[in-house]
Amino acid sequence: MWLAGKAGLAPKSHVRYAQCLPHLKAEFGERLACDVDCNEIAEYQRKRLAAGVSNRSVNYEVAALAGLSAGTGFGGRLRTASTPCPSVMM
Repeated sequence: MWLAGKAGLAPKSHVRYAQCLPHLKAEFGERLACDVDCNEIAEYQRKRLAAGVSNRSVNYEVAALAGLSAGTGFGGRLRTASTPCPSVMM
């Protein structure tokens, strides 16, 4: 749903972000995007890098997660412990 709303995205970028979403869903499941905190993202990055995924790919994945969070009204900022969470699913 988030990706469908990304008007003006270059075709290659669209494909790249589409490739990120299955990895994010596998890690974070059906959780709300804004429920993912910075510690979880850092752990996700460590896991992906340890699995041999390139830095560039991991950066795309984290950018996609921030984009999902942007739909919550937080402007792409990811949750801190005190941030309330609107209902936006990954």
